[in-house]
Amino acid sequence: TPVPTSGAVDNIDDVQGAVFQIIGTGTINDVDQGEMLNAEWGGTGFFIDSSGIGVTNNHVVAGAALLKAYVNGETEPRSIRVLGTSECADLAVVKVEGSDFPYLEWYSGTVKSGLDVYAAGFPLVEPEYNLTKGIISKINADGETYWSSLPYIYGHDAKINGGNSGGPLVTTDGKVVGINYMARASVDQQFAIPAVLASPIVDKLKEKQNVASLGLAGSAIVFGPNGEYPGIWVESTTTGG
Repeated sequence: TPVPTSGAVDNIDDVQGAVFQIIGTGTINDVDQGEMLNAEWGGTGFFIDSSGIGVTNNHVVAGAALLKAYVNGETEPRSIRVLGTSECADLAVVKVEGSDFPYLEWYSGTVKSGLDVYAAGFPLVEPEYNLTKGIISKINADGETYWSSLPYIYGHDAKINGGNSGGPLVTTDGKVVGINYMARASVDQQFAIPAVLASPIVDKLKEKQNVASLGLAGSAIVFGPNGEYPGIWVESTTTGG
């Protein structure tokens, strides 16, 4: 596959060059499985400019002692560092080692139900780039989850799995409509953070300003037979968080 040259992507075929896999390693205190030392997980990110600035989900990078990025089919990982995070919006901005990357631009059109979209990323933590197609099904789905809080989110039916988190939901001309972050497999529903909400937050994060962030990965949870102990279960913390 020819490597797309540096610059803004304007078609679905060149999206691959602007999307990268993220592998994280760290210690996690899982609510069900307890403390997991040197746990490894995967997610997806995408470049928003040629210098290697990228976007992903906060839950992809939170708690990682080590992060690696695999770019455009390369077998050797590149180093990656976190510039800023927002737990509430489940967003993070990172810098990947290198330059002259192809990058994605935000979609500027009106998002309506029925819009053709593609989910790009690395599901199931497999090394091969994956693309699935669907349509926007809901433009005003409930954005409240047990780990994040958004005014609204997009529902769509482009299949995503674990590892797709942080990857772009794009139009046929490669513009970013949203950022995939959640799926309900049992009812075949997929959800993305709207680009129009993400863009202003990303602008702050890339300037190393955290937004609505405590420096942890946590879940709102209740303990006890009658749910009498509500609180936040802290899975991991960021350095200095």
